[in-house]
Amino acid sequence: MLIHRDIYEITADQTPIQWAKVRGRIRKFSTENGYNCLTENDQFNEKLVRFAVPTDESIENITQYIVSIIPDARITQVMTDIPNPVLSKLNINDSRRYD
Repeated sequence: MLIHRDIYEITADQTPIQWAKVRGRIRKFSTENGYNCLTENDQFNEKLVRFAVPTDESIENITQYIVSIIPDARITQVMTDIPNPVLSKLNINDSRRYD
């Protein structure tokens, strides 16, 4: 059974998020709290980190944690219901590219 996920982007105006171990900190938080969450840096934008959770799963606790470590964080949902997502480069998730 495929797990479909919703993808979110984290950005911040002042906090350097890729170099602050944000990805690893979110992974650790998720693991310790039993959340099924993937995280990855954007391949081209060093001010962007993405995470994905199973579709319809609440992100409230993950969002609260992110804001606690990155006070100026903005979290935006960018894709929904994606099977086996690739987070580093979103256009890969469009299967029509591979016809």
